[in-house]
Amino acid sequence: MRISTDKGDNNMSITIKRDTGFTGMGSKVQIKINGEKVASIKYNEQVDIEIPEIEARLKVTQSGMKSNEIKVKDGDIIKITTTSFNRISMILMSIVIIVTNFIPNLTYKLITFTFLIILLVIGLLSIEGFHIQVMTQNDNYKE
Repeated sequence: MRISTDKGDNNMSITIKRDTGFTGMGSKVQIKINGEKVASIKYNEQVDIEIPEIEARLKVTQSGMKSNEIKVKDGDIIKITTTSFNRISMILMSIVIIVTNFIPNLTYKLITFTFLIILLVIGLLSIEGFHIQVMTQNDNYKE
C-alpha cells in the first residue's frame, strides 16, 4: 500500500512495517508525520508513505498509547514494535481480574477492580506502548 502525504511530485518515501505481536491486533495504529495523522497500519501490514521533506518526524499512536518520536529520511525502513510495558500490561490485567475474584465483598471488589484498572490505563497512556526504530537493509536495527 502506498500513501501520499504530499501534494507535490517529490516521490520521497519511507516504508513502515508493523510487528506488534498479538497486542492491539484488533485495531489500527495511527501514523503521524510532523505531528499530523497521515495514515493507519493494520496488524502485520507494511505501507509505503510519501514524506513531504527530505527529513520528517515520525510517531505512532493507538487508543491513546504512543510511541517514541524519531527523525526519518527518504528511503528509511521503519519497524513498529511493542514495548515491554505494553506486553506486561496484558498479564497485569489478567492478574487484576483474578485478584479481585478473591475479595468477598462486592463493593470492595468493584472499588479495587476499578482502582487497579484506572492505574493500568494511566500507565498505558503515560508510558510509551510502542517503539519505532529505523532498520538497516538486512533487517537489523540501526544503533
